[in-house]
Formats: sequence, structure tokens, C-alpha cells
Amino acid sequence: MTKKERVKARKTYDERNNELMESLWKEELERIPRWNRKENDGFTTIPRWLPIINRIMDKLSQGKPISSTYLSLWFRVNDEGFIHIKDEKQMAIESGFDSERNISTWKTRMRELKKFGFINSIKGVKGEFQYVLIVNPLNAIENLENITEYSSLSKSIKEIISQYKINLQERMFEVGA
Repeated sequence: MTKKERVKARKTYDERNNELMESLWKEELERIPRWNRKENDGFTTIPRWLPIINRIMDKLSQGKPISSTYLSLWFRVNDEGFIHIKDEKQMAIESGFDSERNISTWKTRMRELKKFGFINSIKGVKGEFQYVLIVNPLNAIENLENITEYSSLSKSIKEIISQYKINLQERMFEVGA
């Protein structure tokens, strides 16, 4: 068998996963209603390594987690990376803030996301974050590594990124990113 034939004969990630699912659940598998993005509406594409980025974000924000706010944005974004926010209160609730100060807490987290370069935004008549762009998180991380603007934070930022960088690289390699 030539190298080309071996590569062609190699099973895809999806094929291996399907075989594993079938071996684990056997005939029960067909009775379990599973999510399939090709058959169900209302989905978005998110990177498989996003949980590691979220962990980095939460470490950067020093006790004020911002990853739930970032995820709520991802769940509203289409492939062009743009979100038009019409209801700040709804966004705050989706981000996990349901107290009396939910909107102000959400805005604080949005400011952190913007400060660290994970989003870009433009103020509109309905609020400070009416128009939002999701920045490629890998570019945001790369820009953080070169940060000079926040000199008091720059050492801790670099430590946080170096702590998770290998984990991020391994996961990206694993999923072919």
C-alpha cells in the first residue's frame, strides 16, 4: 500500500467518533435525540479550543469572570463576527447576571473584554455596546503578549498566557486548527 493509499484509507475524526458512539450505545443510540448542527436550526460556529481561551480570559480579569459574557456574544454572532445588541438587559441575563445591577455588571465585563482586545464595539443610541465585533481570539491573545499599555498588568498577563499557551497549542493541533 502506498502512502497516498494509507492516507486515503485513514478514517476521519467523524468516522472514528461514530464508530465509538455505536460501540458504546449500541442499538440505544438511534433512540437518543442528539444535536446535529446540519439538521437543527439556530447554531453558530465556535472554535473547539474556546474553553482554553475562556480560562485565559477569566484569569486576566482577576476575579471578575468575563468568559460567560464572551460566550453569550458568541451564541449571537454569525460568521461575519458582528452582533447588533438591541437589549442590554437580555444580554446581561444570558451572561449570567440576574441581580438588580445586572446591566451595570454586564457593561463592566464588556469593558474588560474590550480592554483585553477580545471585542471591538461602537456606541449606538441604545447603549455603549450596541454594535460589537468579535475579534479573532488568537489575535487577541497574540496582541496581549505584546502589551505595553497596561504596564502594571503586563507581567501577570504574560505569566497567564504562558501558563495556558502549551495547552492551547496542543488542543489546536488535536483539532487541526
